[in-house]
Amino acid sequence: MLSSITNAEFPHLFALREELRHWHLLQLDPALLRRPVPTTAADILAADGSNLAAVLARLKAETATEAHPSGILTDIAADLNNLIPGIGRMDAQLHEASREYRIELTMRDGLPFS
Repeated sequence: MLSSITNAEFPHLFALREELRHWHLLQLDPALLRRPVPTTAADILAADGSNLAAVLARLKAETATEAHPSGILTDIAADLNNLIPGIGRMDAQLHEASREYRIELTMRDGLPFS
């Protein structure tokens, strides 16, 4: 029904149609989420999550301060801890040798995971 609304004759339905056109559905692939991402990867999250490390690195760079060098990643790690108890820290880093972004979760016991 919404596809038949092509003008603002029904403004609320037209606005809803336009909003739904811009939605991106995610189907995250756990294997792709863990992979290192080249520095040339897009910094807007792909539907499969394959560039998550680049997105997190961008968020870290944009929100980092001297007081909070990990920026918003600290808040994301706290939210993840509500889902997976035991997560202590999250970081997205550039691995200089391979020029790839990598994500690392560190558990409270110090054990790191990609």
